[in-house]
Amino acid sequence: MGSKDCLRPGGEPCISDICITCEHLVSRERLRVQHEGLPIAGRLLGSLVYEAFCTESHNCRPSHRLFDSNIPLSVVNL
Repeated sequence: MGSKDCLRPGGEPCISDICITCEHLVSRERLRVQHEGLPIAGRLLGSLVYEAFCTESHNCRPSHRLFDSNIPLSVVNL
């Protein structure tokens, strides 16, 4: 899976599948570290590092990512 920009060809912002997948992976990683019983500080640092890595590798702009399902699915499934 290669990098994908979160802008449409004309430069119009959109929410791309890769950004949604990226945020889903970050949420899954947070659950994984919680189940391992790591200290809270370690969990927070781990999830931030993972999110930064995932976002960077997929070129997702912060304003176009999903944050903990704050955006309803009806918006995503346009």
